[in-house]
Order: sequence, then structure tokens, then C-alpha cells
Amino acid sequence: MTPLKINNCYLITLILIQVLASCSSSKCDNFFSYESRSLDIKGLTKKIESKEKISNLNVGSITLKKDFVEVSERLKELDILQYSLCSQLKSFNGTTEEKNALIAKNSETIREMLKIAQQSSDLPESQQNRLLVGYKQELSSNHQVLIELLKNTEIILKYASLIADTTCLRNKRIKILSTLFPYQNIETNVKISPRDLAKNAFSEIVSKELLKDSLEIQKFTLVANSISMTIDKTITTLKSLSDLDRTRYIINESFWISNIDKIQRISSFDAMKFQPIYPQMKTLRNSYDIVYSRVIDYFISIREFLSPKNGIINLDSLDKVLTSERFALDLIATYSIELAESSKRIKNIIEEITTQN
Repeated sequence: MTPLKINNCYLITLILIQVLASCSSSKCDNFFSYESRSLDIKGLTKKIESKEKISNLNVGSITLKKDFVEVSERLKELDILQYSLCSQLKSFNGTTEEKNALIAKNSETIREMLKIAQQSSDLPESQQNRLLVGYKQELSSNHQVLIELLKNTEIILKYASLIADTTCLRNKRIKILSTLFPYQNIETNVKISPRDLAKNAFSEIVSKELLKDSLEIQKFTLVANSISMTIDKTITTLKSLSDLDRTRYIINESFWISNIDKIQRISSFDAMKFQPIYPQMKTLRNSYDIVYSRVIDYFISIREFLSPKNGIINLDSLDKVLTSERFALDLIATYSIELAESSKRIKNIIEEITTQN
């Protein structure tokens, strides 16, 4: 039997039964083209959509493939039969019982057509297994890439948090520093803007006359230089985790692209799970470069703030560094969660394929 491509057969069956039950008020159609030996899904969709509502189903929510599929001789015979039955119903003048019998026979014909189509659309089991093995290998390779990205992200987050935390920028023993970098800026779901935090910080420094305290200024200068040197070393270390030229962490989709037309013909496994996974993996890979770059920008902004070229720290420069800090830390935290969740989903799919085989 020639393979077919057709989906949602049971759903389509229910809809067609309702359509054919009302044949007396609608045009009878052949669903198959005998010359091209194809099934006109597009025409069938239009026929279904000719009803505003069918059996309490919102037809606007029903999605059918609109391409053509090859058909067998048996489907051709059944199509002739359903057309004949529909024509009889349009001009039928017999009893209600006789009409119901015709409707039932017509419905059964449609069910058999779609049953054959569904069975014929499946690939041979051996081919399905080979496809699943191929998908598993490609997913496993990509999954390993995501694991590496997650490990790198955790390292990046560790360094960023170390600089932002109480051991460096928010060291309470350095009053000027801890005032300029309020802890609120790195708290989750903080509502006050970095600009307002910067204004409050400068107001507090003035009110406490910290810039008139020579000891505090000396402590700030020493620690600021130390943090700047730490940042330089950190940036050098983080460069080993970068892949801006896309040569180390590669999401492979060659098998997916080559076999995407066969995915809907795998009946032994819900292969449609593959469909959203590949775009997700590519997005996560692209996001890694963005996260890495934003964190580097954050470190650079701190170094520039603590060692300004003009020797002056002002409201705008503090606003800039606090904004960069909040954006970088929020971005990397969100990205870490997305990476972990996607990695878990892919791992589960790989385990399902392994169990299937």
C-alpha cells in the first residue's frame, strides 16, 4: 500500500460524520483526485469550515494539513461509495429509519477511509526505529552542549555574584562603597529604579559627610583598586568560556532538517515533541553569547566607575553601573533557569526514546 500523510484522523472522523449527516443541505464532493491519486485536504478543510459550528467544536481551532497525499485503490473505492451515499441522501424521500441507516453507512465509510489512511501513513517499524535512533543521537549531542553551557553559566554567575556581593562592592566595612552600591539593586523583583537608588546613595553620602572623612576615602581607594584588579583577572578567566565565533558549542540540526517530513509518520513515539525542542535549543545557544557579553559589559562598567578617567564619580556614572549590574544579574539568573528546564525536558525525551527502543 502506498504511504500516506494524514493526521488527527479520529478528530476528522467526528467532524466528517456531522458534515455527511447534513448532506441534504450541502454539496456532495469527491475527496480524492483519481488522476493524481491524491487526497485534497485543502478542499476537505473548506468543506468542514462551511459549517460555523459542528458538534460543539469550534472549527476555527481545528488545524488540518493542506498538502496532498497519495491514496490506495481501496480508498478510491470508498470515496466513490461515500459520494454515492451522499447523493442518495440529498434526494432521499424514504422513512426516517431508512435515512438514518444511509447516514450510518455513510459515516462508517468515512471511518474506514480514515482508518486506512491513518494506518497507511505510518512508516515501517524498522524505519521508525532508525529515525528515533538518529534523533536520539542528535538530541544527546545537543543535550551535552546545553549541559556545558549550563556549567559555564553557573561559573559566570558565581563570579558576577562574588563581585556584586558583600565581599566586594557591598562590603559594609567600606562605607562609601556599600553606600554607592545598595543591596536593593541585586534583590529579586526590586521595584525602585537604579537611577533613584543612585540619587539616594549620593544623598546619603552627603548627609553622612563621607567624602570629608579621609580614612573612608583612603579605604575606598584601596578597595576600589583591588576590585579593579580582580575584575581584570576575572575577565581574562571568563574569556575561556566564550564562543562568539560559534566553533565550540554547536547545536546540530542536520538530522532534524533532513527528516522533518517524516516526523508525523512515526506512530511508535510522539515525535511531535521534537518540533519545539530544536528552536528552543538554538535560542538558548544564541542567548548564551548575549548573557556572556552583558556580564563582561557589567565588569567593564564597574572597572570604569571605580577608576574613572576624569577622576570624578557622579550620578550618571553610578546610574550606569547600577543599571548594567541589575540587567546582567537578572539576565543570567533567568537564563540559568531556562537552560536547566530545557535540559531536563530534552533528557526526558531521550529517556523516552531509549525506553521505546
